[in-house]
Amino acid sequence: MNLLHQITLLLFFTALPLAASSLDTLMVDDSFQSLDIKYVGGVYSTPDHSLTIEQVKELNENAFEPLLNSNAVLYTLQDVYWVKTVLQNGSMQARELYLEVGNKRINEVQFFLWQQGELHSSEVMGDYHPFGRRLIPHPSFLYPVQLAPGEVADCYILYKKTGETISMDTQIWDKSYFEQQSHWHSFLTALFFGFVLSILIFSIYIALFLNAPLFHYFVVYIAACMLMALIMTGYGAMYLWPNTPYCNGLSYFFLSIYYLSLIQIIRTYFRTAEKLPRLETFFRIAGSILLLLTVLTLFHWSLPNLLKVASGKFGLALLQLTNIAIIWACVASVRQFKNYDGLFFLTGFLFCFTAIVLFNLEHMTAISTPWGIGMTLIAILLDLCILMWLFTRQIRKAYLNKVQLEQELAQSKFLAADALLEGQLEERRRLSQDLHDGISIKLALFKRKLERYWPQRSPKTEELMEDVGGIAEDIRAFTHAIAPIKLDEQQLEEAVEDLVYKVEMATELDVRVDFELQEQQIAPKVKYALFYTFQELLNNTVKHAQAGAVVCQWQEEGQSIRLTYEDDGVGFDTTAPAFGIGFKNIHARARLLNGGFRFSSNGRGSCFSFWVERSAAV
Repeated sequence: MNLLHQITLLLFFTALPLAASSLDTLMVDDSFQSLDIKYVGGVYSTPDHSLTIEQVKELNENAFEPLLNSNAVLYTLQDVYWVKTVLQNGSMQARELYLEVGNKRINEVQFFLWQQGELHSSEVMGDYHPFGRRLIPHPSFLYPVQLAPGEVADCYILYKKTGETISMDTQIWDKSYFEQQSHWHSFLTALFFGFVLSILIFSIYIALFLNAPLFHYFVVYIAACMLMALIMTGYGAMYLWPNTPYCNGLSYFFLSIYYLSLIQIIRTYFRTAEKLPRLETFFRIAGSILLLLTVLTLFHWSLPNLLKVASGKFGLALLQLTNIAIIWACVASVRQFKNYDGLFFLTGFLFCFTAIVLFNLEHMTAISTPWGIGMTLIAILLDLCILMWLFTRQIRKAYLNKVQLEQELAQSKFLAADALLEGQLEERRRLSQDLHDGISIKLALFKRKLERYWPQRSPKTEELMEDVGGIAEDIRAFTHAIAPIKLDEQQLEEAVEDLVYKVEMATELDVRVDFELQEQQIAPKVKYALFYTFQELLNNTVKHAQAGAVVCQWQEEGQSIRLTYEDDGVGFDTTAPAFGIGFKNIHARARLLNGGFRFSSNGRGSCFSFWVERSAAV
């Protein structure tokens, strides 16, 4: 019920003659829907926990103070509270009512009904007891009241809550109206948890697969919010831990986890260690103390009351200081570093901060506020949505920066590969030229000198001359072999066919080439890499494979240019720890051109695959 509705009802019931005092009878007619019990009830407090309903029933009505004077919020250490109200059915037909205690964290609550000279009572319920004790399965504590026409009934409710403020939050409802409102609230609550669960699953995905530390803390943050909401709404006790009332008392534990994760989020998101070192020191100290208090909350059942109260007050004071530090971090981020995301972060945080401040006001000063569970859930949802938007945007920025860096690295790698391949080609030209212009010419001159020295040669001198000629021929052949082909002047397909022709003329090897490349789309350096890889593979086949046939395919596959080479030779051991320099060169070319090289072999032959990405080739 909102505040305006409460004020209206207060004025209405104040004007009724029957509402002159807190214990006057509440007349329930056909138009009745609901009313807060503080407008018609009285309260009696006592440190005597053993007081029975029979003894309370004998008390004078003057012993009950009007609940309206206390605003239905009472602070206690040891006292228990008895609330009494009188109901009368003012209609001509039977009425079904519900007494509802909406405070989900009452330690113990019990209903009593004195009706037609008989006493009826409920089981002792509360967050210290299993959910199964409740007469009606519902997140709140309910007790049904059936009134015959004109019947009067005295209702008593016993409240116990050790060491904390009691916010009674007790309503009298028409049963049908309550069920309508309850269904609507259940639907909205289910939407809330469904939405938060979706955010949680998405955050877990980002945290696991993108390895984003910020989202690791955010996942814990969301989980803590969800668990606190489950305790506040009572759905945790109803569905998740109905037989474990210990979990009902863990709200402060989850609140501590909420703040521990929030501190880590602040430190990571605003990089306080680098930019705000003073706040970083505070957050480290506050986090350490809060971690100790978090451990204490796990054993709150066994703590003495004074220690429980003292640690609770100290913890709440620490949280307020932490709230101020968080606000300071957001403001400093905007003022000093022009990071306007801090304003959005602050906006999201203030939604939850408002709920926490009002919560603390009720629990520390016994001041009642209009802040309800519904508004708290809305605040949590808005906070999570804003933080999710901020964090995903930061992840997107980081991802785009990473992509840009990878593109720059790929470009640098390709330029380096281009320079290295150009250097290799230039080195081949230089070595070929040196051999041709140096050793080859010197051997030719040396042969002429020998011819002049032995104009008439004997068989031995003739053999020597043939050896010198053979060496010169070998050097000339080696010079032509290492000299780079001119693929910028000659088609790659023509160079491949020339090489195949020479091999087939010199050996009995049958080489079949299937060439399906658009050469104009291939950079010269890539052509060289493809040709020398083919030349190396063909050379290995001639020397080692004892093969009779080779099939070679040159083709385009999507974004790749691929050379596939197969022979029917004796194969080789692919598990050998090292291969010759030829394979090492092929691997190096593949890495330089952002491609790859794979092979397999057995007794029936070998298969090699060498490819280059088109992005590296164009």
